[in-house]
Amino acid sequence: MIGLQGRSVRRFAVVVAALALVAAACSESHGTDAVSSTTVPTTPADTAAATTSPAGPVAVEVAAFRGGLSGYDIEAVAWNGYWYSRYNLGSVVMMAGLGVPLEPPMEAVMQMVAAVDQGPDEGEHVVMPANAGLIRAVYAGGDATFANAFNGDPMDFTNWRWSPDAFDTRLIPSAQAQTILKELEWAKLFNNGGWAGAPTDSFGAMDRFKGIVLFAEAKAQARFALDELRAGDGFFVAEAQYDGTTVTPSGGTAADVDQFQMLIALSDLRLTLQQADSFNGVYGDPAYLAVLAPEVDGLFELLEAVEPSDVLGMSQAAQAMVWFAASTEDASLRSRALDRLSTLGDALAAVEPNGPVEQARAIRGLMESARVLDDEDHRDRAVGLFVEMMEGYDGATGSFAGVTRLTTWEVGDIIGALNSLRFNAADAVRRGDVETALTGFFEATVNRGGLLRAAPPKEMEASPFEIDRLGDDVYFAYPGIPTPDAAGGPNGSAAVDVAVIGFDVSTGVWSPIDTGYDTAGAMHTSNEMFWVWGFQNGFPVVPGSERSEESEVTDGVIEVVATEFAFDLPELNLTPGDEVTLRLRNEGAVVHNLEITEYGVLVEAAPGEFAEITFVVPEGTPAASFFCNIPGHREAGMEATVTSG
Repeated sequence: MIGLQGRSVRRFAVVVAALALVAAACSESHGTDAVSSTTVPTTPADTAAATTSPAGPVAVEVAAFRGGLSGYDIEAVAWNGYWYSRYNLGSVVMMAGLGVPLEPPMEAVMQMVAAVDQGPDEGEHVVMPANAGLIRAVYAGGDATFANAFNGDPMDFTNWRWSPDAFDTRLIPSAQAQTILKELEWAKLFNNGGWAGAPTDSFGAMDRFKGIVLFAEAKAQARFALDELRAGDGFFVAEAQYDGTTVTPSGGTAADVDQFQMLIALSDLRLTLQQADSFNGVYGDPAYLAVLAPEVDGLFELLEAVEPSDVLGMSQAAQAMVWFAASTEDASLRSRALDRLSTLGDALAAVEPNGPVEQARAIRGLMESARVLDDEDHRDRAVGLFVEMMEGYDGATGSFAGVTRLTTWEVGDIIGALNSLRFNAADAVRRGDVETALTGFFEATVNRGGLLRAAPPKEMEASPFEIDRLGDDVYFAYPGIPTPDAAGGPNGSAAVDVAVIGFDVSTGVWSPIDTGYDTAGAMHTSNEMFWVWGFQNGFPVVPGSERSEESEVTDGVIEVVATEFAFDLPELNLTPGDEVTLRLRNEGAVVHNLEITEYGVLVEAAPGEFAEITFVVPEGTPAASFFCNIPGHREAGMEATVTSG
């Protein structure tokens, strides 16, 4: 196969009444100059029809994408999301020169190498690139065509510089925020010992080095934004210019949605610093954290009373409340953030969104309130919006009624909404239907519609251990996506997202209509793509809302949740002689199983499904482990302890 924290739940009648009183917010701006979706009156074929059953989740019959690759499924989408997100990252923050330069001292660079590369002589080791293009602030956009002819050395990063004449050199908060967030999410993965190994391992040294460099960039960019892009009142400015020595703000205060994006990014940075021991111990920086923490708390207090001006702002604000609540160590502030999340969820539930992009934005925010606050009204409203969204969706072409263009940001909104439902609403809407919509939309827009401008040969980006782990070429790049040398421009083009794609109603096909690069939009979309993969899932856990760290038995059933690549319980406590029913619930994108070799137990579940096995815990059996025996999964972190006694 290509394969909680409780809050009071309002009565749904209150939401229904509010719907009659609240006008839909219609703005599509996200703090950049990207063009928003345009609508024309059309009627799609193969639209979805919903059915409900009091005994189970809502079923939405979604037509499969027509004319796509045979066997292309959600597992392929997940791995495409992984690699496309990775392509969009490295080119921009390490090669392109698209921003204010960051030039760390060579001594600091060598300390990074020493921290992550301590493996045996015969193993993989860090190979230093020449002329890296690190940045401490990113520009708003540009043209991803290469400025220089290839000199034959792929490790000379001047080969991958973009044409500076086309740079949009504004420094805008949304671009900084989405870039910082993306660097952090990848830094976490690259120094997760279960994925790219520990510093003493014989593999993964280059990925671990990329991780520590990305983390250094994220810290530098956050510091630059906090020091240079804020006004005297503490809010971020709309934009600024940098002339090589001086930063000059202009345009007044940034939009509320940009402020909330910065709170998300800074909260993720604080969270990563707090959890440094989880990332091979190489991200610890107590002095930096001591300065950052009160600044993040202060930004929350500034934004707590800000009323977002549109659906995007409400959605980003809801997500910001969750990221902040997950990172703050002040219990009072956490409680206030969760109260604010609840009111934002109410506001989103009361809006009638205008079209699929606004529906997606509302779903994304509502699902965060539903997930963290266990708010069934907000979850049900999100599912209802999905049903409405699918009524206008033509699965055969991966398009929506009336929508003839989508910015890269808007594509990310739709991917993010569907992925949030997929992971967090399996009990309310049939997961397979959500995945059919996500798979078809992704294949139509990203792969066949030209959103991803190019994809490098896998040997150029992937390590040997990653190529061995995956194998299937479609995971690295969909057939037909050009390589960088064939993607336009005299010297080729980078493997990044274009700014806008358009839909031709007469042919039923998406294609690029603006091949420029929008930093905020591309980073946002590639974050949502990465979270489809699931290892870093974009859904932070708020203290007090996570499941118990020990197994709990309900009606004689112990449930263990599997994702990529982890089980949700670090320890399974069993009593010898007891009859136990073990349920494996797979909330990941690929097949997982759970094996306890010593007990003769093996249970396997497909994505979105669960499976059970009943057995008697043997007497006198020593401590054991449970793990996923699918190749590579145990090594990636899917292993935990079984105790009995």
